[in-house]
Amino acid sequence: MTRGQLLVQKRREKGLTRSDLAKIFDVSEEKVARWEAGELPDSEYLLRLADVLGISVEDILREDAETSPEESAQAASSEACKEALEVQAASSEDAAPGVPTDDAGNDAPVGRTVRRGGADAPSGANGYSPLERKVGYAILAIFAVFFLVAAAVKIAGYVTRPRELTEENYREYLEIEIVPETSYNPEAYIVRVTALADISDLSLTLSLVFPIIALNEEVTRTVSFSGDLSEGEQREEQVALPGISLGARWESFSVSGGLR
Repeated sequence: MTRGQLLVQKRREKGLTRSDLAKIFDVSEEKVARWEAGELPDSEYLLRLADVLGISVEDILREDAETSPEESAQAASSEACKEALEVQAASSEDAAPGVPTDDAGNDAPVGRTVRRGGADAPSGANGYSPLERKVGYAILAIFAVFFLVAAAVKIAGYVTRPRELTEENYREYLEIEIVPETSYNPEAYIVRVTALADISDLSLTLSLVFPIIALNEEVTRTVSFSGDLSEGEQREEQVALPGISLGARWESFSVSGGLR
């Protein structure tokens, strides 16, 4: 028995198909076919392949010297044809060759196909019975309704979307950050605005409060942003302070603009 024949036999004994092996080893079915045609698997697959098929690595490495690679390939090809025929036989019943007959061996009427088991072949287009076609149409109708509902929801969301940037919804469309310019004893801060959507005619004013440690008092600064911003675009303003401040907040702000 050749290496390829051994692999085919053990795979079939395990109830596995080439597709199953290909998924287990994350390789193509063509690679598995080459193994079963006599090609030696790469070393990274040998140990695991032996474990999956319940054989030793030596069994895989051993090759029948009397069988040529061409004969091994032909055997693997025959095996592939055999598997394809088995799959075809499992999925459909073949009509009897020659003159159609029923289960009793009598000639069937001309123009009538007799299926094994005595059941008439499905009538209608493409060999499907009326019931099968009705089920197919029902499934298609369900998918069509689902698609239409999803499209309607998307369109409704677009039509009813907010048109204006307000103090109530600005958090959905703007991200405002106040970060120290340096991580140690910051005497300046960066105010950064990031657009989360396309905004036109932005007008944003922030009144910021910074507690100054050395002065033991709070300093107020005002920062403004204006213009058009595309989604993902950022604007920054630097705020210089008269001393070190370890925090910042805003007391008030105003915002307006259009949402595109």
